[in-house]
Amino acid sequence: MSVVLGRNPDDLTVHLTTGADFTAELVYEVGGVVTSWPAGTALSLIFENGVTFAAAIVTSTATFDVDKAIVGTVPVAGSARLLYVNGTTDRVLYLGRGYRRG
Repeated sequence: MSVVLGRNPDDLTVHLTTGADFTAELVYEVGGVVTSWPAGTALSLIFENGVTFAAAIVTSTATFDVDKAIVGTVPVAGSARLLYVNGTTDRVLYLGRGYRRG
C-alpha cells in the first residue's frame, strides 16, 4: 500500500534570450472556459538566484513583460518556478528550468 500526499507541480521551461526583453502571457481557464483570475492573485517566475519576474494580471490574462537588463541577470541554466499567491495560499504551480541563450 502506498500513499501520495501533496501537489506535484507541472513541468516548466522558461526560454530567455540575452539582449532581449522577455514577454509571455498566461490565460486562466477553468474547465476549458477562459475565466478571470481570482481577485488578489499574484503570479511570479522565480529563478534559482532569486531573480523574480512579476506578472501584471488583467481579468483572465497574466502578462510577464521584463526588460533585457533584468533578463541578463538570470543564470544561463538553472531552476525556475511559477508561484501563485492569493491571500494565505502560496502554491508552486509549475517547476522546472530556465534557459538563457545568446
